[in-house]
Amino acid sequence: MYRSLIVRNLAAVVLFASALSIQYAIAEDFPDKYIPASDAVTYARYYAPYAIQAGAAYADVGDFNTRPAPSDHQKFAVEFVAEQMTLTHKLRANDRRS
Repeated sequence: MYRSLIVRNLAAVVLFASALSIQYAIAEDFPDKYIPASDAVTYARYYAPYAIQAGAAYADVGDFNTRPAPSDHQKFAVEFVAEQMTLTHKLRANDRRS
């Protein structure tokens, strides 16, 4: 009984402490500078591959396995993410109209 109470309290403390360490993205070139939206184009070349990789994680693994070469995997990932973004924008536009 006491052990589960201690574990729950400890888990709550750890989650709260990890929430305190959240911060804005910091520029690689200037560690003391935060990246505002106006600098997004400058850093897009660096962050875009990570965003595409994260978006492609939602694709079906079978679709990747049908592609023969790693370059085809990359092309598929970019196309998949672009298609999902287009679909999302269309859905949002339809929601705004209704």
